[in-house]
Amino acid sequence: MKKPIYIGVDPAFRAGGFAVCVLNMERKTADFLVVDLLQFHDWLRSDAPKECFVCIENSNLQNLNFDTSGSKQEVARKGRNVGCNQAVSELAYRSAVLRYGAENVFQVSPREKGAKITDGRLFAAIMRSEGITPPPGIVSQDKRDAFSLATICRRKALRAGAFSKTI
Repeated sequence: MKKPIYIGVDPAFRAGGFAVCVLNMERKTADFLVVDLLQFHDWLRSDAPKECFVCIENSNLQNLNFDTSGSKQEVARKGRNVGCNQAVSELAYRSAVLRYGAENVFQVSPREKGAKITDGRLFAAIMRSEGITPPPGIVSQDKRDAFSLATICRRKALRAGAFSKTI
C-alpha cells in the first residue's frame, strides 16, 4: 500500500503568511508553499496531490478576540485582522472539503494546534524525529506551523481509521 500524503495549512490574510506543507511519507519529504487563498484554491485543483489528507488551522472555530490591549484604534485594527483571518481560514477549509471530501479534511482551532515551535534547532529535531530531512536554511514560522498541522493531520487520519478504506 502506498503511504499517504498529508497537507498542513496555516492560512493568513497578510501577504506571505499563508503557508502549506506537503508531507509525503513515501518519499519522507516536507515541501512548502507560500500562497494566498486564491492561489491555494487553484493549487488544490491543479498541482496538489490527487489523494491525500488535509488539516487546516481554522481560526473561525474560536469565536473570540485574541488581544484586546491598546487604544480603541489598535483594538479595532486587531479585530479586523482577526476577522480577515477567520474568513480566510474558513474559506480555505471549505475549498479543501470541496476538493477532497469532508472525510479527508480536518480542521483545528488555534488552541487545538498548540504552541508555536519558535526555535529552529528544535524544529529541525522534530522533523528528523518524524523521519524527514529538514530543508536547508531558516524555515519561517508560518512554514513551521504548516508542518505542525501536517503532523496533526497524520495523527487525526490514523485515529479516524482512514486507512481501513482505500484513499
